[in-house]
Amino acid sequence: MVDPGFLSYTSEPIEITVVVRRNAANDNAGFKLVYESTDGFKNLGWYTVPDNKQWHAKTWRITDAEFVGMWGYNFALESDGNVYNKYYMRV
Repeated sequence: MVDPGFLSYTSEPIEITVVVRRNAANDNAGFKLVYESTDGFKNLGWYTVPDNKQWHAKTWRITDAEFVGMWGYNFALESDGNVYNKYYMRV
């Protein structure tokens, strides 16, 4: 969640970076970044977490973000259910 005034109806280029690794069993894992844009919700395609041997950084550059909180969040990582959500995220 971000401040309600951040990118609310004015869009500037931003970057979102996540740092992830697969779980200890090295199960297949991945997600897509979904975010609020000037044209509604968009996703930037699927990212498969390579392995659990190290942390992996994934960065997206977004030029049309519009964080108005229509659905209660501005961006999210979606793993399409409980099958591919077997990863850890560094915060």
